[in-house]
Amino acid sequence: MKTTLIFLIALLLATTSLYAQNRESFFKVFPANTSELPKWAQLMYSADPNVFEVDYGYYQYFRKNTFEKNIDVRNYMYWRKNVERYLNGEGKIILNQERQQVQTQRDIAKSNNMWNSIGPFETYNHGSDGSFPVSWQSNVYCFDQCVSAPDILFAGTEAGGVFRSTNRGLDWELVTEEIPVTTIDDVKIAASDSSIVFFTGQDKIYKSTDGGDNWTQIYDLGDRGYQLEINPVNPDVVHCAAYSGFFRTVDGGNTWSNLFTAKCWDVKYHPVDTSIMYLLKNNPVQNRCEFFKSNDGGASWTIKTNGWYVPAVTSQASDIGARMATTPGSPNIIYVGMIGQSKANDNGWIGVYRSTDAGESWINPNLPDGGPYDVNLHPNMASFNPDGTGFHQGFFNFSIGVSHNDPATVFLGCLSLSISTDSAASFTRIGAYYAAGNDIGWIHPDIQDIHVLGNDVWVCSDGGINYSTDELQTSESRKYGIIASDYWGFGQGWNE
Repeated sequence: MKTTLIFLIALLLATTSLYAQNRESFFKVFPANTSELPKWAQLMYSADPNVFEVDYGYYQYFRKNTFEKNIDVRNYMYWRKNVERYLNGEGKIILNQERQQVQTQRDIAKSNNMWNSIGPFETYNHGSDGSFPVSWQSNVYCFDQCVSAPDILFAGTEAGGVFRSTNRGLDWELVTEEIPVTTIDDVKIAASDSSIVFFTGQDKIYKSTDGGDNWTQIYDLGDRGYQLEINPVNPDVVHCAAYSGFFRTVDGGNTWSNLFTAKCWDVKYHPVDTSIMYLLKNNPVQNRCEFFKSNDGGASWTIKTNGWYVPAVTSQASDIGARMATTPGSPNIIYVGMIGQSKANDNGWIGVYRSTDAGESWINPNLPDGGPYDVNLHPNMASFNPDGTGFHQGFFNFSIGVSHNDPATVFLGCLSLSISTDSAASFTRIGAYYAAGNDIGWIHPDIQDIHVLGNDVWVCSDGGINYSTDELQTSESRKYGIIASDYWGFGQGWNE
């Protein structure tokens, strides 16, 4: 009896410690200071919250206070869904080897086909300019287009599963119906073989060798996998930048090596030379993102610091994410967008850095890093308002792409969609929040992925997928069949 009690106490301590170590990954943005927040929010951000108590505190608070959809409310919605599958009957979050035993009835219902989607399958604008589909109800988190067969697309959703299109997005089908996964962090198709596809979801890596018809779980990352990268000519070589580090396989996923243990945000191959790779990695001591380069296909890495970003005040700095983009139109150009802060009050934005020599040297063409902000000359690209006020949503809504035709044209997605035509020296908002006068129309807020291949530009958002062939001068919705609406309420008759 005594031995059993000791074991249970040790298990509880290990469980609490594991969630505490990884809790930041359950939120869109983790605040530096919670002492001034309402009690429900303080409990939500704590190391060992009772989720049911947070729920009760949240609803009681807004019964007495005016509802405001700020970053804490958005964090609550995102966190509540992420922790759902780890809850036990008492409202505690269980992160251990037995977590599969506390899967929710939602996953059981999903595997037993107890629920079937009856719509909406399409959303339309009905206005003076006619009726046409708009991306306004499907939450698409990641996307890829096959290089060798560009009609083949895969998309991962926040609300549930991986979808496939074989006609360039005109319609889609769910291909992970038998796998109880919700949020998909990334999906990649092998450039050399469209039958080989990888995706990351719920801390694991899955692989298909038949174009998405069947899937096998091949690795448990232990936490979220942010970005996959498949060798363009040898699909057995795959890299994964993840919350728990940087991972590599050279045998198609049978075995994996862990090259770094700090958070890694993004990984890319050089557009034409597969021996060269780039990596964005967090430095938790210096509170910044670092740039690494490999000249041997990802086996070894060297940090590059010439001109690279250094926080203005390290003690006030934060690194909450980074993305990069390259282009075959000018293979040695790299753009890196970074969010966080270089000093106090930067409110989510650091800047876009540019290299023209394959990462050997860098400049920020729109200094300073972070604020002070100017709406026209130096806006905050991450925040709700260009002047740097209002909320931002960190790495959850952050993406960057560059034209394959014009290396000076850069696409940036945060809460809004923006474009630069002068190599990231300036940006103009063209979609979602505060794009008045430049709005290309019907771009949903919260841009989560941007993908470019040749003349094709794809923008994925909380609303769905927009497709453009003219460098985002215009776009059209292509998400029919993606069942990924995100519902936050349910009700029925008073006497039922």
